[in-house]
Amino acid sequence: GFEAVAQFGEIDAVPEAPLGALRGGREVCTAEAEGWRILAMATRYRGAVNGAIMLWRGQAYRPWDEDDLGLLADVSSQLGIALEQLANHEELARLSRTDAPTGLLNRRVFLEEMRRHMAQARRRGGRGALCYVDLDNFKAVNDSHGHGYGDEVLKAMAEILTGTTRLGDLVARLGGDEFALWLDDTDAAGAAAGTTACQRAGGTHRAGTAITAGAAGCRGEVGGSGGRKPTKDG
Repeated sequence: GFEAVAQFGEIDAVPEAPLGALRGGREVCTAEAEGWRILAMATRYRGAVNGAIMLWRGQAYRPWDEDDLGLLADVSSQLGIALEQLANHEELARLSRTDAPTGLLNRRVFLEEMRRHMAQARRRGGRGALCYVDLDNFKAVNDSHGHGYGDEVLKAMAEILTGTTRLGDLVARLGGDEFALWLDDTDAAGAAAGTTACQRAGGTHRAGTAITAGAAGCRGEVGGSGGRKPTKDG
């Protein structure tokens, strides 16, 4: 489908009909809607459609002609390249922030974001909690079943963590079998309840892994304790 990236002009909403025609394989489409003359054209990169450009003007103006189509074709060619570059930039930015197997935040970004969240909590007198989670016996799973299977276990763990946290909480894979959470507006007791929920949701994996978790609270200054000390192999 198409998602609006930029819009200039007085039209209230991008009409759906021309975009639907482009989705259906049309290269160019003209239409009239709510007093507007509309001209839409697909953008391409190396032959593949990667977006669309749409022009509109009032029906008091002349209909679109071949000169308009030629100009729009030139613009759409350049726009197709620009959209590909934008998509590549966004993908590189995403990859630099996330852990490849799980799609969670990586260690570097998690620590940066956690410091920012902690600073915000201090400024407004709020609170937060840091949770450490790991998978017991994960190394044995990799050794016995292979790294491909191990990646599936990591993905399942990521789904458990994101499924038991809120939008806005930080969820990361620190590396190996180690994961971490930062929970805004949560004390140590609330974090402990959250990690317990993660353990219940995970249970014992069919490959023999189990979840171990601990939590620490933060209010003004880092404080509180809980769980067990992280180890290299869990």
